[in-house]
Amino acid sequence: MKRYAIIPTGNRPKEYLSVIESCKLAGVETITIATSKKAIAYSDGLCLYDDGLNISKWWNMGLEEIAGKENGDYLVAILNDDAILPSNWFDKMEKSISLGVSGASSPRSARGNKIAGYAFALSGKDNIRADENAVWWYTDDIIQRRCEMTNGFSLVYGLQVGNTYGNSSVERFQKQIDKDRLYYNEFYGG
Repeated sequence: MKRYAIIPTGNRPKEYLSVIESCKLAGVETITIATSKKAIAYSDGLCLYDDGLNISKWWNMGLEEIAGKENGDYLVAILNDDAILPSNWFDKMEKSISLGVSGASSPRSARGNKIAGYAFALSGKDNIRADENAVWWYTDDIIQRRCEMTNGFSLVYGLQVGNTYGNSSVERFQKQIDKDRLYYNEFYGG
C-alpha cells in the first residue's frame, strides 16, 4: 500500500525533522504544509504554503494534493510536527486500514476511545476530509466521527505515540478553541 504523510509545521524544525526521519524509514512520501516562511526553508518533500490559522484546511490541502494524483488503495498519515512515532507505527496503521476501516490511530489516552489527533491514518479510498468550520480543536474528533460513519475507525492499543507540545496552544488560541467547541457540540453532538 502506498504511504503518504501530511505534516503541518511553522516553527519547529528540530521536531519536524524527527518526524520526517520516521517517515523516510517507513517509505512514506511526505507533504509539508508550511504555515510560515521559516517552515518553507526547512521543509522536506512536497511543500504547500498557507499561513492562515486553520488546521482542517491544512489537512485538506494535503489530502486534495494526494487525491489529485492517486487512485484507490493508499494510506495517508496526518502527523503533528512534534509527534514521536514508534518504529512500527506505520505498519500498525496500514494493518488496520487494510482491514477496510476508514481511519486508525492509537488512542489519545491509555484506555481512551478517542483519536490521537497528533498522529492518525486515513484510507485514501474513503475520501474522508476535515470540516474546515472547525479551525483548531475538535478537528480530529470530527475526522473520527466521519470515519465511523463511513467504514469505521480503529483504535490500535499498545502504541505509545508522543506529542511533545500537546496542549501548548491552549492559552494562545483559547477564543478559537471555545468557538470550535460550540461548533462541534452544535453540529456533532459533543
